[in-house]
Amino acid sequence: MQVETHLDQWDWRWRVPFDSELDRMLVGAEHDLRRAGYRAQATVLSELRHSAHRHASLGGLLATLQEERRPELREAFIEAAETIDLNGTPRFLHPIIERQILEIAHSDSEASRLHWLLRATTSRPWREPHTEAISIVFGDELRDVIMAGRRLREVVPPSTPPGPPIPRGDTDESVAHFCSQHPELQALIPDFAVVVTDRPGFAAYWPHELADLSKDRLDISANSDSLRSTVFKQTLAHEIAGHAVYYEGLRRAAPVFVDHGALALTEGWATFAEWLLPTLPGPDKARLSWLDLLGADQEAVRTQVPRLVRAQGYSEVQVETALVTWMQLPAFQASYLLGGLWFLMRAGTFEAGLALLHDIMEHPVGDFLGSY
Repeated sequence: MQVETHLDQWDWRWRVPFDSELDRMLVGAEHDLRRAGYRAQATVLSELRHSAHRHASLGGLLATLQEERRPELREAFIEAAETIDLNGTPRFLHPIIERQILEIAHSDSEASRLHWLLRATTSRPWREPHTEAISIVFGDELRDVIMAGRRLREVVPPSTPPGPPIPRGDTDESVAHFCSQHPELQALIPDFAVVVTDRPGFAAYWPHELADLSKDRLDISANSDSLRSTVFKQTLAHEIAGHAVYYEGLRRAAPVFVDHGALALTEGWATFAEWLLPTLPGPDKARLSWLDLLGADQEAVRTQVPRLVRAQGYSEVQVETALVTWMQLPAFQASYLLGGLWFLMRAGTFEAGLALLHDIMEHPVGDFLGSY
């Protein structure tokens, strides 16, 4: 039975505490799933929604505002945040958060209110935002996934060097070369546009349905972290073999229900593709060492995140981004790694992973990894 309500907001896990309309959509999706006979999936979605509310954060609000330009919604989101018991913001994050506020605020009034929220959350304890959500997603398998990652860490290389720089003007050619090296992807991906922008980060793949585009678009971030030969190849594997294949698969399978905010499923599949697509170097110790941060207190996060990011060969810009993301966006970073390991436990090759993904899309599609 087709479920009436689908969830098209990819970032709902940190947006929903401030967006009342989105919250109503989530409740509607829960009810529709339950009415259609998918009780286990409805329960997971309900528990994830409640967990998202419990871990509302200033960082989540800022990430939401960064994606939202409509003045009336920005006002509503800030007003909602002013009535919520937001997660704590440790003092060592203040310089980073303050810069984000100046970049994101559309007016002096917005900046003033956001700075007030920063001050208000300083006195509150920080609650680790990942463990509860990933426990809901993976269920009884969470321990096995973590143990599999720790065993793998013992046998993989220490780190993957990022490789020499790639000129910004060579990005289009590099994308074309990547696709030519992987003809097995041609029948699995749609035609997509490539846009290169000067900004932090690595890349983002936008299916046309979610971004109101005429066709899918791959946004490539051009900076000293992203434009390194090995890193760029991994990024293209993540975005093309991962996300492009995933979204085209959804179009062809037309599942009864889709949650586009299923972080462990979508980012886990893309991480798996990044690891197991032929000619890619696969996981390394530096990436798998993030497992040690699950359940860690704020002092461990403060000291270990910079070490882990630098071990991967990235800049201080990425250190700051990782600190805020890990401490403020529930289960976001953890979903990449744990979701990738979940796929790796079930599929030893990229082709086997594709078969598994096809099977998943015959069911309601969401962060229901404990039930697949």
